[in-house]
Amino acid sequence: MGRGLINDTFLVTGGTGRFVLQRINARVFPDPAAVMENLRALTDHVRSLPPYPSGFRLPEIVPTLDGRDFHRDAEDRIWRGLSYIEGTRNLAALANAEQAEQTGRALGRFHALTARLPAETLRD
Repeated sequence: MGRGLINDTFLVTGGTGRFVLQRINARVFPDPAAVMENLRALTDHVRSLPPYPSGFRLPEIVPTLDGRDFHRDAEDRIWRGLSYIEGTRNLAALANAEQAEQTGRALGRFHALTARLPAETLRD
């Protein structure tokens, strides 16, 4: 899906649609299982807000065939699946003020949605 700086990211198309497959970079994230626990806590928290915020979508974790949030392969690498949000784009850099404004709005919305997420539910 482009030139990611941290994780290896692929768009997978199959019989059930499209999803994002990522290999989490263990050099950057030495405890990738903690990364997934944090993502689960974040998505569960945002989904629990009444009502679920319109116009804001987080990727959903796509469970493995055995129902887990990630897969550890034979080489001890962690892989995760995330829902693909149609119409999104990955940008290497912002090209104009409108993109910067939209990015700021999304970040502000994210902070507002997570303001009441108990910090003790997250791992370092």
